[in-house]
Amino acid sequence: MRRPRRARLTQTLREGTGEFVQSVANEVVPGVVDALDVDEVVQRVDIQAILDRVDLTRLIERIDLEVVLERIDIDALLARVDINALLARTELGAVVSRSGSALIGQGLDVVRRQGVDLDTFIERWTNRALRRRAPQTSGTSFVVGGTGMSAR
Repeated sequence: MRRPRRARLTQTLREGTGEFVQSVANEVVPGVVDALDVDEVVQRVDIQAILDRVDLTRLIERIDLEVVLERIDIDALLARVDINALLARTELGAVVSRSGSALIGQGLDVVRRQGVDLDTFIERWTNRALRRRAPQTSGTSFVVGGTGMSAR
């Protein structure tokens, strides 16, 4: 079945019009673009309105942190760090001093306990060698100022 003559004419006009519009655009658009002041256009753009429309959570989810970290020059970053200022801010010297004092205190406690244990060991062996009966102590032994004492 043949299309009516009017439909064929409309189709021909549409095809011709598309080509005509494209040729006009090819001639007119470069002149319009050249005439535009891009700086003026950018100044009229409301950047805050654009940023308000950005979904930062979704944007951050799309970032591949491995790629970002690979691009960071750790040596250059560390070269910019002021170690003295960092230590002053964290008071690392005071922390080391306190932890060092605590370690020394704990070490002295261990040495004292071992000294008391050694003293007890020697006393037992001396009593055994001299065939003495072990003294009966009623109470708990404890260390005061490095000297073993008994509580009665």
